[in-house]
Amino acid sequence: IVLTWRDHDEERLFCTYYSAACGGASQSAALLGPEGDAAPLRGGVRCDYCKIAPGDTYRWGPVRLKADELLSRLLERYPELAALGRITKIAPLEQTPSGRLISLRITGSSGTPHDILAERFRLAVGPTVVRSTDCRIRVSGDEVIFENGKGYGHGLGLCQWGMQGLAQSGKPAAEILRFYYPGSKLTRVY
Repeated sequence: IVLTWRDHDEERLFCTYYSAACGGASQSAALLGPEGDAAPLRGGVRCDYCKIAPGDTYRWGPVRLKADELLSRLLERYPELAALGRITKIAPLEQTPSGRLISLRITGSSGTPHDILAERFRLAVGPTVVRSTDCRIRVSGDEVIFENGKGYGHGLGLCQWGMQGLAQSGKPAAEILRFYYPGSKLTRVY
C-alpha cells in the first residue's frame, strides 16, 4: 500500500517527505524543484498537534553564533562566499505566507551580496544549530542571532510530532496521512 495522488487522469506516486516538527505549518516541496510540485506537497497544512514535542523541538532560540564561525561553516560548502568578507547583514528575500524563510541575501563587508536558499543555508550552518528556516535572523556586532524559531527540520509533508499528537487524539493512520498530504489516497499496488 502506497500513497498516491491523481495527476490529471493518472494515479501517481510522490515522495512522502517528513520532518520532526513543522512548528505550526508545512511548507511547499516545490522549492526542491519540479518533483516536489505534487498536490499533496504544496504545503500550508496548519498543524497545532506538534506542540506536544519535548524541549526546544517546537519552539527554539535564541541561538547565537559568532559571525566568523558562521562564515567558516558556510565556506565549507560554498567557498565562493569568501568574496563576502565579514558578514554584515542577513535579510529575507522570500518567505512563505506563514513566515518561513525560503531565500536569504547575505551581505558582507566587501559590499558583495550573495543569495542562497534558506534550507541550504540552514544545513551548512548546522541543522541542530538552526533547527528550521522558520526563524528570524539578525546580525548584531560580531554575532548572528537566530530567534523566534519554530519547529525542527525542513517542514515538508508530514510532521512527526504532529502525527503523534493526532494518533494520541484517536485519529487512525489513514486519516493522519490524508491530513498531512492533502489530496492523497492509499493505493494497493499489488
